[in-house]
Amino acid sequence: MSSLHLKLVTPEQVVFEEEFDSLTVDTALGQITILPQHAFLVSALVPGELIARKDGGEQFVHISGGFLTVEPGSRVTILADAAERIHELDEKRAQEAVARAKRALAEEKMSAEEVAETEAALSRSLSRLQIVRRHGRRSRSVPGQDVETIS
Repeated sequence: MSSLHLKLVTPEQVVFEEEFDSLTVDTALGQITILPQHAFLVSALVPGELIARKDGGEQFVHISGGFLTVEPGSRVTILADAAERIHELDEKRAQEAVARAKRALAEEKMSAEEVAETEAALSRSLSRLQIVRRHGRRSRSVPGQDVETIS
């Protein structure tokens, strides 16, 4: 079976670079699934979930936005603002961040730029919270892979 070569990169690190059967990501135009031999694509990513599937297993990663390219040869590159694997997400921290952002938007006088930054932080925090609640803290790991050692 053909596969996708995914390289997930943040400003700090290469999060992982490996082969997968399919990928599902949240783009500015909605959620898409990428399979081998996908057409060329460049897309903006919004805060949301990356689901990477391989051999019946799944890995869940929170993406805080960025860009995705699909190139000939089934090469996929994600340049993410930030990426956190499911085991790195903390429900309590996400809840606190949501509450802080909502309070700031409701109470503080802010410039248009500050409002935009706070709304973006709220969107990222809500996305993290949704992923943690949907999947818990553990990925159904890809057979033969230890989720902790993928970086």
